[in-house]
Amino acid sequence: MVSITGWHHITYPVGDIDAASAWYTRVLGGEVVMKTGFSDIDKRAGRNRQIWVKAGDSIINLAEGPVIARPEDLHFYHYAMHSPVDQLDEWIAHLEANDVEVLGPYGHGGVGLLSLYFDDPFGYRLEIIFDFGEYEVAKEEAIKRGGALGNPSAQYDWE
Repeated sequence: MVSITGWHHITYPVGDIDAASAWYTRVLGGEVVMKTGFSDIDKRAGRNRQIWVKAGDSIINLAEGPVIARPEDLHFYHYAMHSPVDQLDEWIAHLEANDVEVLGPYGHGGVGLLSLYFDDPFGYRLEIIFDFGEYEVAKEEAIKRGGALGNPSAQYDWE
């Protein structure tokens, strides 16, 4: 039987690869682990410039090219990562210190997850998920921080 063991990487285009490299390494604490399209050989081959940023177990391949615009109210067009629950407040402070608008935290109906959403400089919506295990715990943690149930496009009553 065939199987998938997980994602290797996610790729999306950015308008300025140098600005993307600086932002993703600073804001996500990532490390550029590979570059293509920068060498003379790559340029002669016509390869576009790309960087592979590793943040935790996630690899984000950013390719220089036209940005794919996310419709304003289309919430389900985002990229989600996870982080330990004890880093929730650190992430909020870190994002704010880097002039990133934090959306959330948002709880999700019936599950123990909390999400922080934020946009990169190119308009891509990113999410960091924190798994509190139980809905009531996640709800309490979100309310404590002024959070809501739902997502940036739609909020719901907790009950």
